[in-house]
Amino acid sequence: MVNKVAVGQKVRAAKINEIIDQLAPNVFTRTATDIGSSSTFAALALGTAVGGADFSHAAGVYTCLRAGFYEARLTLSFEANATNIRGARMLGSGSLGTRAQVITALSASLDQTMSIGWVVSLAVNDTITAQAFQNSGGNLEVAGHIVFARIT
Repeated sequence: MVNKVAVGQKVRAAKINEIIDQLAPNVFTRTATDIGSSSTFAALALGTAVGGADFSHAAGVYTCLRAGFYEARLTLSFEANATNIRGARMLGSGSLGTRAQVITALSASLDQTMSIGWVVSLAVNDTITAQAFQNSGGNLEVAGHIVFARIT
């Protein structure tokens, strides 16, 4: 929850930093790296942390460190290939459920990007796993990011 400050009230730098930290999205990115052809979803490490401190991560699993409502959004871009399908999925721990999207390959010359999102209430130590798959018959590069934006 963000605290309100009255007009003219002095605000200490530590309090300003605390408020900024509460609003900073948690972003993890992945540069283009090959993933193998498969017919099943597998964890996808998006491990370079860009901002925020509400989540820890290991091997594609993101653990909530501060309870609250979050908008979770996974965006992946697959390199161009016209064969078969691509998929992205966020798998929540316990009763959180799953959000997924699968698309058919369209073009041998255009990268394909997909984005899935969901607003979810997370308790401390709840996890969300980022997963992907593609079944083109060979390796494809995939890049992307996952963002957890704190709502409350």
